[in-house]
Amino acid sequence: MDRPWSDSHGRRRKPLILLPIIGQVLTDSLCILNVYFWNWPPQIAALFEAITPGLFGARNMFWVGVISYVSDNCTNKSRTLKFGIINAIYTISTLVGTGLAGFLNVGLGFYGAFLVPIMLNLIAFTVCLILINDTSKPYDKNVVWLKPKYFMQSYLSVFKGSGKNYSITLLALLLCQAVLVGRIGGEYAVTYLFMRYKFKWYEVQYSYFAAYKMLMIFVGINRIILFPIANSDALLLCYFETGTLFSVTVLSYRLKINDAIIGYIACTFDILAAVCYVFAAKPWQLYIIPLIDFFHGTALTVSTSLTSKIVDNEKLGRFIIYIYIYSSRINSVQGLMSTIMSFVVVSLYSETILYCKSRHMWTPKETT
Repeated sequence: MDRPWSDSHGRRRKPLILLPIIGQVLTDSLCILNVYFWNWPPQIAALFEAITPGLFGARNMFWVGVISYVSDNCTNKSRTLKFGIINAIYTISTLVGTGLAGFLNVGLGFYGAFLVPIMLNLIAFTVCLILINDTSKPYDKNVVWLKPKYFMQSYLSVFKGSGKNYSITLLALLLCQAVLVGRIGGEYAVTYLFMRYKFKWYEVQYSYFAAYKMLMIFVGINRIILFPIANSDALLLCYFETGTLFSVTVLSYRLKINDAIIGYIACTFDILAAVCYVFAAKPWQLYIIPLIDFFHGTALTVSTSLTSKIVDNEKLGRFIIYIYIYSSRINSVQGLMSTIMSFVVVSLYSETILYCKSRHMWTPKETT
């Protein structure tokens, strides 16, 4: 309900960004409480992890707010570039967090593992509160948006456009994003299990790999070029030659290559990386895969950008999704499709691991 509320209340995006941060702080605080009362059943921790983020929107609502805010305040020309930068930073941040989690858990225990995210989220909340301007517009305060009739109309209106084949194009992009979100969610859900079962890796070993993967994404930065932003006197933009940043800065922004072609290239590299995971037989081979997975996250960035370019700004709050993250990662029909696809793909990935283990496709020395 946050998407139609945001659209019908003058495009108020800032609350969509702030509320999930508050929810995450409360969730981590409740997890610390659960650590203190160690004898509580695991179901209590599950409730803390599910109900609290759900009440505050979690990452889904956060990314709806972020993508909608960026779309409201930039031109179509620079939108793919900015989405790419956001996606790349999110990917790097996710890998940094994954890499540090094992060390924090071993070195500081559960208390440290939860206190550090709480402090970081409080810093993020302060930065957002101070630096992000409220760009909402005046709106009709008598508008009715919660009644079922108007509620459904607000979503169905997303598929009404003046362009040729607008609805078909929109549905195709919805399907692409749902598949991409499901694939990324499935990968992150079982990567650790895969490495633990096949290579006997635990928290620290996996943290090393996650840190290395982050480094491979980040190390591609080889120079910085400042050039003018459209309709601005400022020289602002950093030029990164790596993965998603390479695709959106060099291929899209500089070379003006069509977003769809960039998406084809990115999907090809994603398939190659997945094939490499399948045939990896030694731990050292895993460290080659991040070099092949050069366009990690680019396809989702491009599909999100294409979607935002054909949907009116007044409808973006009902439509925008990420993925993610770290998943994107959810709104309306797109959110429903992505959620279902994520559930299906994650379940499929998990069952594949269990099937391979039960059929002894991995030797006893490789399993735990």
